[in-house]
Amino acid sequence: MLQVEKEFPVSRDELVEILNLENIRVRKYFWPGCHKMAPYNQWSSNIATDLNNTDLVAEQVVVLPMGHSVNDDVINSISRIIAVVGANGRVS
Repeated sequence: MLQVEKEFPVSRDELVEILNLENIRVRKYFWPGCHKMAPYNQWSSNIATDLNNTDLVAEQVVVLPMGHSVNDDVINSISRIIAVVGANGRVS
């Protein structure tokens, strides 16, 4: 997992899009937070304001590829792309 914090030059969603365009299959994690899904969202009328930290993390976390298909080359490729995006923002 990777947490894309607000200081990073692109949002988590933009990073997911960039990595997917590079044929690196990543996905949003903890999204939406389970507190926003039935039956949990029916437990409290204040659920939208009660879990601010959960919402923040749900907007930032990415699941990276894992398992036997991930070798050093894949890890290096993902790392390079994230480093380039981190240094330059979104490159069109």
